[in-house]
This record gives sequence, C-alpha cells and structure tokens, in this order.
Amino acid sequence: GKTYEMDYLLAEGSCFAPISLHSTKDTKQTTILAANNVTGNFLELKDINGDGSKGANYTAANSFDLGDVTGWITDGAIAPIALYWVGKGTDDSWNNHENWSRTQDGSEEGCVPTLNDDVFFTANSFLGSKLVELSSAGKCHSMTWNDDVDPGASFTVDATLQIGGFMDLTETMSLSMRGVFDFVGDGLACDKFVDFANKSMNGDVIFNGDAQSWVWNSSLITSGDLYLES
Repeated sequence: GKTYEMDYLLAEGSCFAPISLHSTKDTKQTTILAANNVTGNFLELKDINGDGSKGANYTAANSFDLGDVTGWITDGAIAPIALYWVGKGTDDSWNNHENWSRTQDGSEEGCVPTLNDDVFFTANSFLGSKLVELSSAGKCHSMTWNDDVDPGASFTVDATLQIGGFMDLTETMSLSMRGVFDFVGDGLACDKFVDFANKSMNGDVIFNGDAQSWVWNSSLITSGDLYLES
C-alpha cells in the first residue's frame, strides 16, 4: 500500500459524524508517516498503519478498530448504542442524527449509526413520516424491524448499507432496494441470522467477512448480484 508523509494530522469526528480512516483496498494497508503526534476522535479505522519511525504516536479516542490496524492506540472504543428511528429530522435521511434517538419514545438525542450500533424500527418510529431513505452510504451493527411497525412504513435503499451483525426485516413494511446490502461481519464467530422477509429486491447483496457465518431465515430474492466472498 501507499505511504503518506505529513507534519500534522488532526481528525476530530463526533457522535453525529464519525470519521472513516481507511485504505481504499480491503486488506491492503495504507501507511501514515507523521512528524508529530496524531490524534483523532470518533474514528473508524480499517486497513491503516501508523508509522512511528519519526517519533509520532497515533491515538484515537472514542474510536474502534475495524480490522488490519497497526501502530494506533484506540483509547476507549466507542460503546455500542441502541438507536431507535423516530423520524424527527427535517428529512427522512438515515444519515440525519435528528431521526435517531437513544430511547424508543424519542426523548433522548441519538447519533448517526456506526458499525457498532444496533438500530430498531418500532411502533413509535412512524408517527409522522412513514419513509426511511438511504441515499448515501450508511452503517449499522444489526438492524431490527419489529412486527408492530406501521404497515405504511417504507425503507428506500439507493446506496450501500454496511451491516456488521444480523438483519431482521418484517413483512409489514415495504422495501425498495436498488442499492447494496453489504454484510461485512463483526469478527465474532457466532451465526448471524438474516431475515429478508421474502422481499423482492433490485440491488446487490454481499456477504464478506473472514471466518463469519450467516444464516438466512427466509428467501433472498433479487434481480441484482449476489456476492459470497471468503
């Protein structure tokens, strides 16, 4: 992989907008060679090396390692959060933190989901708009649509949604999927159950993760491509 030399690097993400720092090619590391200490906050690190040969330390607070990360100190991994869709934002975007809450009743402000966070769609999710839109890349650990969601609820996927754990859709919701469901795994050896609720899709589905196991609980129906990567 390539090496990028620099004097300084400060990467300050937030709960609302974490920063992804990774190589453009899976399993092929990119190296950062800095002359001074590098600090980051709310980072998602993957396939990245911090070269300390010039004396620099590489520290990421409130961050987590998504694999193949060397030379970095992750000072306190991001604690997993249960996030509930409440749809209180000015739009219906998955990536608008105002649409998420840490509580089912929407009383506590939420964050944009990361690969560490479990997301839930419940009977309280669609008291206003009935739509969830993924128009740019999104992430979550696991995704659950409860059976009691509003039958008018609709999930439109026109971009890539990375999923680290399981996915449980429900027959009562509608799905328009022209993007990508990318099951990347979470490094744990347990089976991850995936229920497509027999929905017909038009996008791609990817299962990609070392030593990961997924179990389908329903039919996978798509006019797109299916990738089973080892």
